[in-house]
Amino acid sequence: MMKKLALFLALVSVFALVSCSPKKTDGKTEKDTTKETVITEDTTVVPETTGSEESTYADETTSQKEDDTTFADTSEKADTTKKEETSKAPSKEEPFVNTPSGIGTVMIDPSKPKPEGTQTEAPAQPEAPKAPYESITCVEATGTKIVHLAKEEHNEAVSVHIPNDWTLSGNKSEGYTVYRSSLKIGTVTFATGLSHSGCEKCESFSRFGITLNSCVLKNARSYVRRLLFTNKAGDMIVLTVDYKYLSASSMSKIINTMRSNLLYSDPALGSTPPSEGNGKKSILILGNSFVQTSQIGDFLGSMIAGGNKLYKVNAVSRGYYTLSSYVQDPDTMDSIRNGNYGFVFICGIYSFNEVYDLKYMVEACKESNTTLVVFPAHNESAEFIADAKKQYYNVHFLDWKREIDMLIGTGVDWDAFCIDDQHKHSKPLAGYVGAHMIYRSIFGEIPPSVGSSVSGCSQTYIDSMLGDYVRLGGIPNFPDNEIYMF
Repeated sequence: MMKKLALFLALVSVFALVSCSPKKTDGKTEKDTTKETVITEDTTVVPETTGSEESTYADETTSQKEDDTTFADTSEKADTTKKEETSKAPSKEEPFVNTPSGIGTVMIDPSKPKPEGTQTEAPAQPEAPKAPYESITCVEATGTKIVHLAKEEHNEAVSVHIPNDWTLSGNKSEGYTVYRSSLKIGTVTFATGLSHSGCEKCESFSRFGITLNSCVLKNARSYVRRLLFTNKAGDMIVLTVDYKYLSASSMSKIINTMRSNLLYSDPALGSTPPSEGNGKKSILILGNSFVQTSQIGDFLGSMIAGGNKLYKVNAVSRGYYTLSSYVQDPDTMDSIRNGNYGFVFICGIYSFNEVYDLKYMVEACKESNTTLVVFPAHNESAEFIADAKKQYYNVHFLDWKREIDMLIGTGVDWDAFCIDDQHKHSKPLAGYVGAHMIYRSIFGEIPPSVGSSVSGCSQTYIDSMLGDYVRLGGIPNFPDNEIYMF
């Protein structure tokens, strides 16, 4: 067994010596530094070594390190090459697209068809030719003014701001011509059978109850802008003006400020209908000397007779009486509680006492289902009236005082309504206004003419002083020189 082992080791040594045989360098053979090994059957073979073998191991170690360094250099060069390829931007000759994964780029040969989904730069589109009117230089306005355009039988107006150097001249039946200085530049008419043929640059706008349809039209000489205004009532009013005299900024002003406005204050038609109360066809007015001097009861009785309304009117006037005075009068309060009246119109709020005592009048009317209306006379306190409105928001208020003040504000002479005495008592014209208010609030319509049935104040005189108020029951919200009717 030992012999076999010795033989095996000897063969291994021989194999090692063969593999380490001298190499040729430039035709020469390197000197063999390994000694010859003698093999015998009975001895263990141990190869003999010299210092040259140690240097060979060292050389192999150094060679291994050099190999490692070479690998590192190669890897570093590879990384550098990869970075350069990644950062390299494609040239015009080397177009690229994103890959489906979104990572990296795909180089594309321009001579080959582009992959599906590749975006291409759209060719520049030629500019559309300008319309002839767009070359017109428009005149800029230095400011604006407001006008109110309305159908005569309606209370709703189209309010617009137009250049302040425009003037409107004409009448309600034929319409109005628009002038700039003495130059005719347009028209304002009530629209009927409007054609849309030939319209260019059509636009639509809506603001505050008004719809505006704008377009540009060619006429015999040049171009015009046509503005069609439609209000809530469906009235259509057309402003047609030379394109040159309506600049973009003036057009913008018209669009942004147009609105629907009431020409007159709300007439409150039917605000206190008989259906709310107990059905009694009788009206009680409670007040002081202002009821007497104004003759409000006479006017209301005349209107009711003229309108064939089967109602009775009882106007009570007691000097210096207030609301509190009537609350403390048992006969008056019992008459109300018993339901003798369908309506009670109460005057006389001059202090906080009346504001407080109003609750007793409210309770009495509630017992008999009588409709109560607070009806302040012209000399009452606006401050305490406002307090009463806040506290008794479920009670009807018909402000006779405010109506007279608003009419004075429109230009009706103060002297036409008030007597120049210590208390500034109301005249018959004020009484007519008060009766007008009561009639339309109960019956929901404008009262008929009073003729000459009331002494000292004929219908002819009333018409001359109050104008459209007689037929409309509303007070103008704007000066006459701003209103143009059709």
